[in-house]
Amino acid sequence: MTAIFDNRDEPDTIPSVSMAVLDASGLTVKAFNCSESTLFQAASISKAVAALTTLRLVADDVIGLDDDVNDHLTSWKLPGVPGQPGRVTIRQLLSHSGALTTPSFPGYPTSQPLPTLPQILDGTGDANTDPVRIDGIPGLGFRYSGGGYVILQQLLEDVTAGPFAALTEELVFTPCEMSTATYAAPGTGQAAIGHVRGQAIHGDWHRHPEQATAGMWCTPTDLINFVTAIREAANGDTALLPQDLAREMLTPQAAPLGLGMFLEADPAMNRFGHTGGNYGYGCFVTAARYGDHAAAVMTNGNEAGRFCRTARDTLMAATDWPHTPPPADEPGGTTIEEWIHRYAGEYVSDTGTSVTVGCPDGPDAWLLQPGVSVDGGPSYAVQVVNLQLAVVKGIPTQVRFEQDEHGSARGLTITQWDNELTATKRIDQPTP
Repeated sequence: MTAIFDNRDEPDTIPSVSMAVLDASGLTVKAFNCSESTLFQAASISKAVAALTTLRLVADDVIGLDDDVNDHLTSWKLPGVPGQPGRVTIRQLLSHSGALTTPSFPGYPTSQPLPTLPQILDGTGDANTDPVRIDGIPGLGFRYSGGGYVILQQLLEDVTAGPFAALTEELVFTPCEMSTATYAAPGTGQAAIGHVRGQAIHGDWHRHPEQATAGMWCTPTDLINFVTAIREAANGDTALLPQDLAREMLTPQAAPLGLGMFLEADPAMNRFGHTGGNYGYGCFVTAARYGDHAAAVMTNGNEAGRFCRTARDTLMAATDWPHTPPPADEPGGTTIEEWIHRYAGEYVSDTGTSVTVGCPDGPDAWLLQPGVSVDGGPSYAVQVVNLQLAVVKGIPTQVRFEQDEHGSARGLTITQWDNELTATKRIDQPTP
């Protein structure tokens, strides 16, 4: 950990760093130019916490994942496009698939007044962002929208007739043992002061009334406890969430996202987590889906993106993260060998477009990297989700496979944005 901190490229832009790593030997915490209890802004990791808050209410049948958000909103309503349906579901808010605008929020200097949630959602009053609106067909694919989580915050407050912060403390912070996590403004000396290009922010930091989107303060230990609690719920080891609902949280809804959690690029689909970047802060948390491993790093540097990626990769390599397949009884329980056995070969569309599915990188099981190429072009690496679905890494493209009555490949459909390509497997291309 010390080497990671000492070797950061531009030390003046990232004054303080706090790290926590969990593996089979236990939790290790290290802080640099701050204490282990120093609070940092968790930025967009707040969305994952808001997702768990929401799922706790889903588990209690207070709301439903596929409910229209306007059925629960009372303080504000999501307008539809004139002359078009305006239905967006809670699931679509959680998975950033609601075709909603406003990806991010800059926050408010401490000297400025804060808008209300309805003002933020309509872009009025003291709000410093545009209105949150539908500008596409919900459910067609992933597009990041912090605005969707502001809608979610308003919905949860309307449903429970109470503040979002108190609800999250009850449903997430306390049961997940996030003992220092808070939405309240930190006291003097409790938090790291945000920095931009190496300079301290005037007023120390920006405030975020968009709490579900970017408003949480916490430590890396809080984040480790959070992802560990989700993993335990998905394993059926805790009553935090029903196991099937926890597993759904970690199952792709709109690539590359589950319900509030990014499912990180790995052939085994075995990592989940979230990154965050507020004005003056950068952070991440990631966890192995199976086993004990997790890592979290929080910084008070606005330009910390590359440092966080390097820290993540270094910590994972140093602690020997597992690359194990999911259990067969769970969504995603598909080995690479099984997937290739069923689907490798050439597929041809009615217009003559050729799609090749295969694994060009070698014969060793967990070094295999399946991919998809079009008309003899380069192979695009895919994540295998299950026997019917793969997603292209880093691109909002899905590949769905059709099987015959014997389970052999019949054809595929590639979906990218609003385009679909359907192709049939060549009969002279036997399954390996």
